[in-house]
Amino acid sequence: MPSTGPFASEEEEASCLKWVLGHCKDYKRKIAEDGQFTLDAFDDLSDIDDPGEALSKIKQIVSYCEDRLLELSSESDEETFDLESWDSTWYSFSGLSAVLGNPVTIHDHKLDKNEYLPFGYSEFLFKTMIFEEGTEVTHLYTGVPEPVSWPLYKVDQKGMTFYISSARICEIDAVCSVPSLPEYIESDEAGRRVLDDSRGEEEWQRRLAPRRINSIREFIEGSENIIANTPILFVKPGTGSVTIEDSTLTVDLGKFLKKTSMKGEDKWYDVVPGQEDYRPIWLIDGQHRVRGMSRSRTGKDLHVPIIVFPEEFRLHEAAKIFAEINTLQTKLTSMHTLFMQHRFHIPSHISKRDFRPWEEGVQEHHNSRANHLSYEAAGYLASNRGGPLFNRIRILDQNAQNFTVVKADQWVDFGRSWFLKNGPYHPGCGMTQDQMNAEIENYFTAIINTCNHDGWDSPRWSPTSKNKGLIQKHSHFKVLIDIFPSVWELSIGPGVPVPIPVEKFMDALEPLKWVDWLHADLKSTFGGGGEKGRSGLRIWMEDAIRGGSAYEMEEVMSGSIKSEAGKGIMSPPGKPTLVIGGDTKWPSKGNSVRIISTRPTNSLLTSYWEIVDPDGSGRTEDETSLAKPNRDQSTFEIHHKDWMDDVDFMFVKVEWRNAASPPTGRDEIRLSRPRRD
Repeated sequence: MPSTGPFASEEEEASCLKWVLGHCKDYKRKIAEDGQFTLDAFDDLSDIDDPGEALSKIKQIVSYCEDRLLELSSESDEETFDLESWDSTWYSFSGLSAVLGNPVTIHDHKLDKNEYLPFGYSEFLFKTMIFEEGTEVTHLYTGVPEPVSWPLYKVDQKGMTFYISSARICEIDAVCSVPSLPEYIESDEAGRRVLDDSRGEEEWQRRLAPRRINSIREFIEGSENIIANTPILFVKPGTGSVTIEDSTLTVDLGKFLKKTSMKGEDKWYDVVPGQEDYRPIWLIDGQHRVRGMSRSRTGKDLHVPIIVFPEEFRLHEAAKIFAEINTLQTKLTSMHTLFMQHRFHIPSHISKRDFRPWEEGVQEHHNSRANHLSYEAAGYLASNRGGPLFNRIRILDQNAQNFTVVKADQWVDFGRSWFLKNGPYHPGCGMTQDQMNAEIENYFTAIINTCNHDGWDSPRWSPTSKNKGLIQKHSHFKVLIDIFPSVWELSIGPGVPVPIPVEKFMDALEPLKWVDWLHADLKSTFGGGGEKGRSGLRIWMEDAIRGGSAYEMEEVMSGSIKSEAGKGIMSPPGKPTLVIGGDTKWPSKGNSVRIISTRPTNSLLTSYWEIVDPDGSGRTEDETSLAKPNRDQSTFEIHHKDWMDDVDFMFVKVEWRNAASPPTGRDEIRLSRPRRD
């Protein structure tokens, strides 16, 4: 009893039904646990209005699947497949999946096991084997297929030659591989690839996303859908199987396919999963389109326009094109984009992502210099075995997340300032890159030594992925990057060698010795992803090291010692001071009053001001002022308003806050109108 509709066989239909049932079980549990879910984002994808209706839909879907599985298990030869019932069930299931944040395609049930397709390029194709997770594919042939041949149209641009053509999807699939990154790579190896761009030179593309492939596969099977985007191909140097002559590209499959014997019969294959892909042309762009369409009976024979870069184009230039296409269009993950921008020197109008080639001393290259040096410092620290951050910087998405303490894009975002005009390693600082890297490494060694001393019963900087303190979290490690210039400034001086030694950094960091990074109240005060906690922690640490005094743990971890440098890390700010700046004591037309407030130690840089009239009514809306850099004070100007002519006095109030607030540090001053004659 053959199945019809979207399934090739009864076995395939049964597999899909069981897969749907498994998901329904998970969805039912999710709804029971969460109680409700948000539907606003999926109004166009589903007619489900509330959790109760979702549960009703699940019951209907389950009922259909169970009944249909019973029919399939029967021995009846009568065709019972009802396309209308299936379409209604699938519509409900896919809508429910979208609402619950798990969009699906009809092909996704095949990802849990190997899939075999009887179609592809050439009559000699025995089968196409798609292995678990849908990313590794091997074509198996009973003989050597005829060569692939494409007519070429030459394009010359800026002294470089490439070609335009068209090709069937199955032909592209048969002869093209992808230089993708490994599924998993250690942080230290990724760091080495940052420092040496010849390392892993054939591994820089993103990996296939199975669901994206299936989405394209489903899309192209729609009766009116077409895909006209142009895949970009690059002929790998030295393969010997690709020739370009007389405006024709020819690929001789017999020169790259490998012969084997299976059950006494000769077969030819193109890929050893997880090891080597022998296909001689690289898919620089368009791998998901090609792989998705090639898995469709409808899509495999469709023609698409292609661009071909010959092997004379050079690997670096081909990869650079991929990088430019994907980074400039923001298609890659942020860390993959960063890796490609650095490796292939991609310029950008965004200063923190400008990685054009740079020359020392050229002002227009200062941003590029800062970005390259910062990223390479991350690569050095991540790959330097025995160093404080070995394997601890997540260079690529494939690196283990739990063990790392910071992502490379965060490192560059916050650390690039070290290499700019006012940073320790500004252009013209006179230090070599090796000296800079060694000095940065010494700083982080000093950080760990300061955290892990004999006074603790357990490390406050965990050497493993477990029991990480607050400062080791991805969210808060940036604080250590932010305070480095302050620590560096306190560590330099006459007689201090270059690079600054670990011991000198430790002297500056001594006030942080008794910060308990594992303390639950500390995590509650400064934790979370908000900027307030990170800024509050940074300011306390900077105030402490600038104060220069080290205190006992009880004083450091206090929640009641207000505004003393190096003490009361969990305390709110103390009372500020308010003074009138200048001779003007009352605002009049053309004359304003300046009120100056000194920032209480350990408070954030923003102050909040209010003017209150004699009736107690606020006359301003929560106005703010920033403490001026290096002055630790803010100024608030009171300009004349008509209502001031009718009162004899008013109060000016200021409030300073930190991560421990409330309560806040507050003060007020009374302004009195001069006596009227």
